[in-house]
Amino acid sequence: MAFWAKCTFWVTLFGFVITTIGILLVWKSIRVAQKSNDQSREAFVADHRPWLSVKPNLASDLVFKDRSGKITIGFKIRNTGNSPALNIMISCHFISQEDRAHSLIDEIMKEQTRYYSGLKRPDPMVIGHNLFPQCKMKIIRGMSINRDEIEKFTGGREDRGFSPRLVGSVCYRSPVDKTIHHTGFMYELIRPSPDEPKLSLLFGSHDHTVTISEMKINRAFASGYVD
Repeated sequence: MAFWAKCTFWVTLFGFVITTIGILLVWKSIRVAQKSNDQSREAFVADHRPWLSVKPNLASDLVFKDRSGKITIGFKIRNTGNSPALNIMISCHFISQEDRAHSLIDEIMKEQTRYYSGLKRPDPMVIGHNLFPQCKMKIIRGMSINRDEIEKFTGGREDRGFSPRLVGSVCYRSPVDKTIHHTGFMYELIRPSPDEPKLSLLFGSHDHTVTISEMKINRAFASGYVD
């Protein structure tokens, strides 16, 4: 009797172990299948969603007056994706200190996300611009380099120059994944030296005009962010 009881115990234990292993294998298979589905979905979204690129161009002279500057920038935006980009908005600033650039881009993108999240129904016909796949558009923006920003670098001294940087983000909504996306950017406003074009002269804050032919706007090293 004791022998059969032991046999029953070991058979039951063996069955329990086999069942447990089976459950673990099924659970692992489900996890693998979920991961595969997630990867397939991500690949589908990446292939079908909109992707925006942005390139700023100079559209006017840079005029300094009362220790602040004013300039017009044209932003060329292109949708390289496969669905329309909805509710396109751009936020950007000129700054005088390079070390603040990346943190400011992060702040801009967070503020854009908060704004979109606060909209109950972001109507594509009312808020921002819309851009179809493989199409381009241009947004003209009058901008300023304010006195406070300049004085952060120059200390209020007119004899000290500075190098402006344009930082910002294009924010838009995807109809594929219903998600808010950003294209962050950072560009340098430079003033090539007449004698050595590879060198950039500093900008002064005294009252004067820097003509459009005297300036260039180049992508900054290690710049940009896309999500």
